[in-house]
Amino acid sequence: MNKKIMYAGVVLASMAAMTAFAAGNFNTDLSRGSRGADVTDLQNFLTDQGAYSGPATGYFGPLTEAAVKKFQSDNDIAPAAGYFGPLTRALANDRLSKAASAVAATQAPTSVADQIKSLQDMIAQLLAQVAALQSAAPATTTQPTAPATTTPEVATTTPVLPSTFTSPMTITSTYPSLTLSRYTGVTLNEYKLSSTDERVAITKLRLTNDGTLQDAFFGSVSLVDVSTGVVLASVNAPNDGVIEFDLTPDPLKPNQGLMVSGQTYDIIADLKTTNSGGERKPNIQLNINAASDVTAVDEATLSRTADITGANSFPIIGPYITMFQ
Repeated sequence: MNKKIMYAGVVLASMAAMTAFAAGNFNTDLSRGSRGADVTDLQNFLTDQGAYSGPATGYFGPLTEAAVKKFQSDNDIAPAAGYFGPLTRALANDRLSKAASAVAATQAPTSVADQIKSLQDMIAQLLAQVAALQSAAPATTTQPTAPATTTPEVATTTPVLPSTFTSPMTITSTYPSLTLSRYTGVTLNEYKLSSTDERVAITKLRLTNDGTLQDAFFGSVSLVDVSTGVVLASVNAPNDGVIEFDLTPDPLKPNQGLMVSGQTYDIIADLKTTNSGGERKPNIQLNINAASDVTAVDEATLSRTADITGANSFPIIGPYITMFQ
């Protein structure tokens, strides 16, 4: 009798787990850049709906955004913007609720008596199988060797993306030429990165001062995100006229702490007076001289290199900044 109770408990627990999974709800708005278990559940749901064919990574990237747009368009949700908000969540939760109801209607007994009878039948079948195995086993203490098995190949729908892709993102120097009126916190250049459907991130930016101001008269030089005011990277001074910003991805920072397409970035520096010697009224001109001065990647994966050489003409010349003394 104890064995029967144990088997009944196992069966009931399995049925409860299946019902809970089918009745799960989406309670959080999700969009490009979201991460976590909710995104994984969304990707699995969109796969079931025939809108998504990528891997369930837990990261809401361009593939997931495109799948949300398709789901919205297929179900007359306007605008189909790829944002998993209240309207889209409500439809998805309704689909999940109906699926859970269908599972319960087809699998669960209609009464307590039916449940008990179903469990008794299952327990009787299990006990009969155990008895048959015990009677068929040879009287030996040697453990039989299990037959060799082969693991079948599992088909995957994960798309294989090329390691390099061509991006139309452009880098534009938008700051005007001028004469400085101060030395602290001065803007030397501003770069606007054009926005594209497939967002690109820059992890390295190298600038060369082709002006006459010597390295010794530079203080710290910083790369700043204009929209947030966050300093992405700083260097103490140029090295042989070269300023190089190396950006390390940080998931806790906006845009992972990287330069991304669609945003604008300033080059801000503290300078030292040249009154004590050197050329009077020296100038500064920060240029991106070659494509090799920029490392661009796919923002969603950070592992695919973005080729931006066709969209940009190098060198990208910065403004002519003159010292005021």
